[in-house]
Amino acid sequence: MYGRIVLLLFLMLTVNMNTAWSQKYAFYVMGAKGSPEKRVNNTWSLIKIGDQLQAADEVRVPANGYLGMSHSSGKPLELRDPGSYKVAELAARVGQGNSPLSKYTDFILSTEQDKKNKLSATGAVHRGGTAKIQVHLPATGKADVLGSYFIVTWNSDGSSTYTVTVMDMLENQLGQYQTPSNSLKINLGDLNTASQALLLTVKSGNGNSSDKQSVRILTGEKRKHWAEFERDIAALQQDKSAIGKYMLGNMYESRLLLIDAMTAYKEAADLEPEVYGEFYSQYINRLGYSQ
Repeated sequence: MYGRIVLLLFLMLTVNMNTAWSQKYAFYVMGAKGSPEKRVNNTWSLIKIGDQLQAADEVRVPANGYLGMSHSSGKPLELRDPGSYKVAELAARVGQGNSPLSKYTDFILSTEQDKKNKLSATGAVHRGGTAKIQVHLPATGKADVLGSYFIVTWNSDGSSTYTVTVMDMLENQLGQYQTPSNSLKINLGDLNTASQALLLTVKSGNGNSSDKQSVRILTGEKRKHWAEFERDIAALQQDKSAIGKYMLGNMYESRLLLIDAMTAYKEAADLEPEVYGEFYSQYINRLGYSQ
């Protein structure tokens, strides 16, 4: 009797493992434009964001189309060239083995509401202000920067020019920039300062100004805390693709490096605005701002 029970449990476990393995996707679709299609069991259908592609499937990308996907290992892959692709061959192109990115898959694939709830619970969400120019930075105390540069954005008031001033905490000017758009990339190496804390203001040509916003640069002992995470993101930092930037933004956001996340999301949106522009806008909203 005991032997039959053991055998039954073994068979049930084997069936469950085989079922789970058969359901494991090869790629998860994160971004698409131009109506790409997939063929499953000889039937073609439109690909939607959130679709899971199996190794036996085939995908077709039209002219001017785009497909951004995450491999089951967590590695990114995007297709821009028109044509048909066998999913098994795409998986072979990505390569075997586990990636550190797989540790962040649950967050990357979580819903917009889940991400919003998590961010709200951290106290990082902006709670409003009276300034005419709202700089899209997280609440004070959550405005850390790990990267060597960051992109700062703000709401437009219709002006044709904006002046961004960067200062140290004593309000000594470290850099001043003019831009016709409502975003600016700031290279920390250009500021020529050892200060770990910065102040930033934006003033429009229409005379409207922002409040002073603080940014903290992670250096020294504070940066050592992020050593393992920096190893995790090293490959994506070298990846110049839009899907790579989008995934990097998710990884930063999952660890509450919210300015670095903003930078990566904005870069993804700039590379593929029709695909990742909406995700970038959603992130701005999660921070408590409207565009």
